[in-house]
Amino acid sequence: MTIAENGSFSFAASDQTDPNGTIRIVSEPPAFAYAALTKTSLRSAPIRKDWIIDGTPQARLDSLSMGTNGWSSTDHWDCTAGRFHWHFFWDETVLFLEGEVHITDDRGNTYVGRPGVSMMFPVGTHAIWHVPVYVRKIAFNRRPIPWAVSMAMKVDARLKRLFQRSDSKPFAG
Repeated sequence: MTIAENGSFSFAASDQTDPNGTIRIVSEPPAFAYAALTKTSLRSAPIRKDWIIDGTPQARLDSLSMGTNGWSSTDHWDCTAGRFHWHFFWDETVLFLEGEVHITDDRGNTYVGRPGVSMMFPVGTHAIWHVPVYVRKIAFNRRPIPWAVSMAMKVDARLKRLFQRSDSKPFAG
């Protein structure tokens, strides 16, 4: 099967299954994003120098998917030893896959991220990350919907429900 690689996204132009049996695409473009968590697809994503407190942490990133509206993404990330500030510009939910990290919030609470542990970091928060040796995670990022847009969506949904109910009722006559 012919597979064209674009980062970690795989696209196929054949009706046969790949050797691993994980994807079969018969038409282009595919309907779903498809990516594998492979360390070889991770690319350098340096931490800002002014955020680094101690050590020389080396971070790498692979963007696995991007939401159609640009308001969400899924990323595969890893980092070597070091201590650094991290500022969250999205709501970020992570699942730690490998290694360990000690994360201290602005109130002084410390959380330990290990394989199988999930954490959620709200947009606008800050933490100090201490990676003793290595850490790897998958991150599900989402931009919060602005209040006005959220309210408009709720009104729209309510109106649709109202009109659906009124359309389903027979006329009394």
